[in-house]
Amino acid sequence: TSPWESIPIWDDLELTFCKGTFPMNWRLGYDTVVKSQSGVAAEVILSGGSTDKSVFMIYSSSNTVSFQDVTISDGDGVNGFQTFMKSGGGVYCYSSGRTASLTFDNVVLKDNTAAGTLGSGAAVSADGCALTLKNSTIEGNTAIYGAVAAGDAALVLDNVTFKDNSGELVSGLYLVSDKVNTTATLTDVQFLDNALTSTSKALGAMYTSGYNTSLIYTVNMEDVWFDGNTSAMLPSAIGTEPVSTGLFVTSYSEVSWDGVTAANVGSTDNDFNGIGVWGADANLSVDNIDMGLTGGVSDNELHDVMTNDSTYRAGNNVTFVCNDEACSTDSRVPDGDSTNDQYQCELGSATYDSTGDDRFRGNIFLADRDSTIESFEAYFSADWYCDFDYYMLERPGTTLGTSACR
Repeated sequence: TSPWESIPIWDDLELTFCKGTFPMNWRLGYDTVVKSQSGVAAEVILSGGSTDKSVFMIYSSSNTVSFQDVTISDGDGVNGFQTFMKSGGGVYCYSSGRTASLTFDNVVLKDNTAAGTLGSGAAVSADGCALTLKNSTIEGNTAIYGAVAAGDAALVLDNVTFKDNSGELVSGLYLVSDKVNTTATLTDVQFLDNALTSTSKALGAMYTSGYNTSLIYTVNMEDVWFDGNTSAMLPSAIGTEPVSTGLFVTSYSEVSWDGVTAANVGSTDNDFNGIGVWGADANLSVDNIDMGLTGGVSDNELHDVMTNDSTYRAGNNVTFVCNDEACSTDSRVPDGDSTNDQYQCELGSATYDSTGDDRFRGNIFLADRDSTIESFEAYFSADWYCDFDYYMLERPGTTLGTSACR
């Protein structure tokens, strides 16, 4: 029960816990394995006791630390080093030489906090430590920037669920890199019902950022799902800057996202956009993911994708590419570059181009039988020098009812 400063564990060892709850704030100094005897995570709870300290702290150049079949809870982030300050309520790891590694397998990380001004990674903060999370649940943690924060070392997530976490700016996974090129791999990861608490910004359930053209954060995602994530952001605060409660891709990030085998893959039923893409050299490519049924309960509240200059309504089982300016289906020149398809494929809010003639469309509903549209509303906003031509297209067999335009 002593604070970690007074009982550093400096020898290589394996710690096996019987069933029970164990208050601790331990600093691990060498290679260490922490596990339960039963192999059931719920039966061994390693608790920080909300003591303003992490449950575990690793501060070393080359340690290998692993946690197996345990629950880590009620830790409060330490005054960390370098990138992540007041971070890692559950586990804090810092490696100046970026050679330490941290592994979790069948672990529950819950009810931890990192609530300082730059609090990052309420459950886990890995600054320069290679981080692997497998078969684990990240639940009910609270921070400014994410339940898990990782930077400047490789990250692997496999069969991990982020649920019911809250963050002021980022609710789930916070990825930043400012010292080396960094790669993250996510497979079978779900971000469910996480909440952003800021009323002025929304940077997603997952956020990625590199540093410059030489220090890129590369993220490969397969079978990843964002669903039901929310934001307290006021509608009046939404300006030209993209917001998202799902995925947020920002400067010097290269993100690829594929749907392969999982039933739920994509970004659905999220507040204030399913995906945000913003900043220099922010790039996203997507293949075979679901962005929700347009107009249905699974639809994202504003747009599926929002970039610096446009919005994009994607739909079901879609493939597209985005940069910080636009999204496209990459159909005209299939080279992974959205910029040369922008005029043809841009959807949502229009922007001026050299032709002075922008075309865009909103949601399209397919009437697969004779139907009547009882009413609809269309909203427009433009500068004084813009003209609108508005068209309603009628399919044979469909009767138009009343309409309103304001």
